[in-house]
Amino acid sequence: MHATLAPLLAGVLLLAGCGTGAESEEGERKPSRVILVVLDTLRADHLTTYGCERLTAPFLSSFASRSAIFDDAWAPSSWTAPSTASLFTGVYPRQHGVTAGYGVTRQSKTSNGEDSFAINRIPSTLQTLPQILHDEGFQTYGVADNPNVCAAEG
Repeated sequence: MHATLAPLLAGVLLLAGCGTGAESEEGERKPSRVILVVLDTLRADHLTTYGCERLTAPFLSSFASRSAIFDDAWAPSSWTAPSTASLFTGVYPRQHGVTAGYGVTRQSKTSNGEDSFAINRIPSTLQTLPQILHDEGFQTYGVADNPNVCAAEG
């Protein structure tokens, strides 16, 4: 992984833990589980999976040993919010409109001189990966501890 990549991509592990799957009506096999783990500002070179000699993240190492790992990735932005919005929509920041971090973009002063903020939100016209998976019959669940990845942002 290139050393100058954005911190988000240095820490993105896309792991698909697929069981035996289920057969669709058309005879195609679908995975039974898809797990997307996105880690922000985690250095890949500090993970055993990517060559670190110390066992720094035992659970991730164990999980990665039985999962698909994508270790060559590029970020559409150096900010968490636009990169994550692109990951979940498949389009660039100019297309989804989430272009700044920390969940808000300073717009302008109000008539009484106070700051006005607008949430950087994925437009409802764009389907996200969880919506697509849900429509395909998967149960979806998300956990985020980062204000740049939340329901208010889409």
